[in-house]
Amino acid sequence: ASSDTVVGDGSLSADEMGVVLTLTAPTIIGDVAEVGSSLWCGMLCGTAGTYTLDWTADAGWIVTAESGVWVA
Repeated sequence: ASSDTVVGDGSLSADEMGVVLTLTAPTIIGDVAEVGSSLWCGMLCGTAGTYTLDWTADAGWIVTAESGVWVA
């Protein structure tokens, strides 16, 4: 289902409906990846941003930076 189908007109709260988490497909160049995310939790509730991940042999992918993060 699309996020519009789940969210509807946005009038329900996160307590009534839950949250919608969206992740973009990662862009991977070598050992560095970027992933966008957004979290909808109501009409005036949400957060989004882009995360940079680095590949390590010991821990796998780890978040090393964030950009464009906003919170409502």
